[in-house]
Amino acid sequence: MWKVVLDVGLSQPQAEAPETEIRTYVANSPNPGPESASANLEKTQQSFADSLKDGEADAITDNASDDIRIYRNGQLPVVGKTAAEKMLTEEDAKTTRTASGASTSDPLDLAYEYGEFSSDQNHAAQHGIYLCIWRLESDGTWRIALNLQKSAPTEKRRVDAE
Repeated sequence: MWKVVLDVGLSQPQAEAPETEIRTYVANSPNPGPESASANLEKTQQSFADSLKDGEADAITDNASDDIRIYRNGQLPVVGKTAAEKMLTEEDAKTTRTASGASTSDPLDLAYEYGEFSSDQNHAAQHGIYLCIWRLESDGTWRIALNLQKSAPTEKRRVDAE
C-alpha cells in the first residue's frame, strides 16, 4: 500500500514539450536479504552525507542511478546522470543535511529521506528542504533515483524610516 508522506511543490519554467516516453524499472535479480540491504543503505547514506560536505555535485553524481532525476526550484528537472552532472557542476556547493524523516518500502527496494539542508556556494549561504529517494539496483548497490532541494525564500529586511 502506498501513502503520501511528503508533498513539495517547485516553481519551474514552462517546458517546451511534454515528455512522451514512459519508463518503468524492474529489478533483474532478487534483492539481497533485508538485514544486508538495510545495513548497506545506512552505510551508503552516511558516506553520502559526509561527501556532501566536500561538494554536492560529486557526492550526488557518484551515488546517482543512471536515470536519476534532479529537481531544483526555478529550473526544469533534469533526467539522467550526464544531465545531472552538468547541472550540479554549475551550482556546486558544500552542503549539510539534517534528516527529519526516513523510511523504506516493504520489499526494501526503495528508501526515502527528507529534511533540511544548508549549503555554501561561493560564500553565499542557502537553506531549505530536501528529499532524496534511493533505489536498490540489481547489483545490490543503493543509488539515488531522485534528489530534490527547495531553497527557503530569502528574508527581506524592512528598514523603518526614522
